[in-house]
Amino acid sequence: MYGCPNCGQNLKFDIRRQMMHCDYCDTVMDPYAITEKTEAVMHKENVEGDNDTGAHMQVIVYTCPQCGGEIVSDDNEAMVFCSFCGASTPLNARMSDMRRPELIIPFSKTKEDCANAYQKLTRRALFAPKEVKDPSHISGFRAIYMPYWIYDFERSGDTKYSAKHSYQKGDYEYTDHYSVSTNVKIKYDGVNFDASSSFSDNLSQAIAPYDIRQAKPFTTAFMSGFYADLMDVPAETYEFLAKTAVSEDAADKLQSNQRSAQYTIDHKSVVKAVWPDTVKQTLAMLPVWFMSYKTRDKKGNERVLYSVVNGQTGEAVADLPISIKKYIVSSLVVAIPLFILLNIFLTLRPTTLLWAAVVISVLCLIGLYYEVRKITYQEYNADDLGVMSLTRQSSLKQEKRKIVRTVANPDGTFREETVDMGKLVSEEWKKEWRKNRLYFFISLICAAVCLFLLPVQDIYYYFGVVITGICNCLMMVNIMLRYNMLTSRPLPQFKKKGGDDSAKF
Repeated sequence: MYGCPNCGQNLKFDIRRQMMHCDYCDTVMDPYAITEKTEAVMHKENVEGDNDTGAHMQVIVYTCPQCGGEIVSDDNEAMVFCSFCGASTPLNARMSDMRRPELIIPFSKTKEDCANAYQKLTRRALFAPKEVKDPSHISGFRAIYMPYWIYDFERSGDTKYSAKHSYQKGDYEYTDHYSVSTNVKIKYDGVNFDASSSFSDNLSQAIAPYDIRQAKPFTTAFMSGFYADLMDVPAETYEFLAKTAVSEDAADKLQSNQRSAQYTIDHKSVVKAVWPDTVKQTLAMLPVWFMSYKTRDKKGNERVLYSVVNGQTGEAVADLPISIKKYIVSSLVVAIPLFILLNIFLTLRPTTLLWAAVVISVLCLIGLYYEVRKITYQEYNADDLGVMSLTRQSSLKQEKRKIVRTVANPDGTFREETVDMGKLVSEEWKKEWRKNRLYFFISLICAAVCLFLLPVQDIYYYFGVVITGICNCLMMVNIMLRYNMLTSRPLPQFKKKGGDDSAKF
């Protein structure tokens, strides 16, 4: 809490003013004008695993009793909303030390800007259920400062890469190989990746990038009145991914500047040649508007849908489910007149239509498999580098498709469990295959009977097309049900960091 020097009430950071503001006496102050006596306690401390001995600060960590989610706030108001699971119960508090960030980008987008960005997003989602557009959900956005690692890279000096030139003389084709030498000077600052395992990589990257040039030296005054998440992902987790993105971009620029188009440059050798060095890794707090609302899957299990908005740029992202009723009605409205028009101007042979229906059946089955695979990886956080770094998943060989996670024993202790993702996906697919195999086989049997018997009357082919089409529609419904599950996540029981503060899964 920051006390107002004039009335003693709580000072909070005001987004519109970009200053500290007292709602009681209307006092306005520069965040940096607040003395360190009013700030959270800071001290120097060596922490195992940190790259440097940096300043740490003592903060209040609120642990949601329903989902175990942890958020940080220096606010002294009653916490009645968990931004991770949407719980409306009071949050339990404890004191904790966290590494002091070096930079912060204050919120520049207000709650009204955030709501407008979300409404604009949902207006484009024609098949989104009406409940995700409910104004009561839109008013539930919360401002959270999320921890991010900021990477600075550079590369300078002489480098070499491969190129070739192919030409033909008579009946022979010749290829000349070259080693190209050049001098490069590469500098990339502000490459950012989130440093919280609770923040999905897919969502955090979707609202990127942030303009780090607008970052300011960190002071906890900017966080007054806001939530903040904990940094629990080491900087090394995303360093390779950041370097890959930088080297790919540098390689593309270098190749676009080649002097002669007749030479073919080996892209991989260019990427290797411009591979950058890490200059600095900086911890920063970046602004995110965060909304969550609960839903249930067909088994009755609680799941959470998320929407996020970049608090600096206003970029909005949401994993929106599909309303099956809206999709079917809209498809019929479009399909019927389209069929009539095509029937007037285009004539297709009945056998061609039947083959097309069978191909669609195969594509539906393939699409369903990939939805099952994505969901399985998401349920175990096997597609999130942040979570993988905490559970040692990244230390295992990727081709084994295995992960290690920590699970609770009945006696309250914990054990490590190795999960074979390939086997798990196979088991989940078998369950889904048993639900859809009847539709698929009916499609194949109808097509096979018609194509084998070759009836003279077209009505038999059209009958086969209709039956196959109905089966395809039923498989499409199952795909949409699976997609809706993919847009949500299990109730976020975040990783246990010690003590009895949160559950671990």
